[in-house]
Amino acid sequence: MNNIRIKTLQVTVPLLAAVLGTNIASASTRGCDPNDSTTWGPVTWGAGTTISDSALIGAGTTIGANAKIAPNVKIGACATIGNNVSVSENTVVGNAVSIGDEARLGDTSRVGDWTKIGPSSVIGPKAVIGSHAQLGKNHVWVGHNIANPAPNVTGPVSVGKGVILGDGTYIGANADIGDRVKAGDHVVIGAGATIGSNGALCDNAKIRDGMSIAGGGRLGCD
Repeated sequence: MNNIRIKTLQVTVPLLAAVLGTNIASASTRGCDPNDSTTWGPVTWGAGTTISDSALIGAGTTIGANAKIAPNVKIGACATIGNNVSVSENTVVGNAVSIGDEARLGDTSRVGDWTKIGPSSVIGPKAVIGSHAQLGKNHVWVGHNIANPAPNVTGPVSVGKGVILGDGTYIGANADIGDRVKAGDHVVIGAGATIGSNGALCDNAKIRDGMSIAGGGRLGCD
């Protein structure tokens, strides 16, 4: 990767912290700490990557090859963006976020600090994902316009802080997932569904459109 600084791509951590309103952890896996400017390096990116002149990228962020960063995107410090990732316009990605190869983020979506998004995941427009969440190692679909099984339901998805979603998870439009929910692999959460905080959805669980599960509830777990 090229170690190149572009003045127009620098953004301070306090700015993004204010936008996201999330807490920043004390360390990062790459030794780049958003709270410690002495650990920051230049923004780096791979061959074939395009970054809009209006995008703001925090110091120490690494972007892979053939990625596309659209206009008015804000990415915090110490983030890791994989190869062939697409980040659509007006999206805000927090500090120390990790986004796997081939992932796509829809326009005006929000991803909180220290969240991990697995490869080939698709985040729909206007989705809001809290801090310290983990969205699968592969193939997680969040939001509408993504093979939505309830085409008459629209609206952004909200995913709380500390949520863990397994591989192959699908979340329909307008769903609301509370903090610290844990979902296994190949879970389907229908459009307009509500999952209370601290809930558990085991492998292959299916939540019907509009269904509500109270906080601490469990589904599909023997």
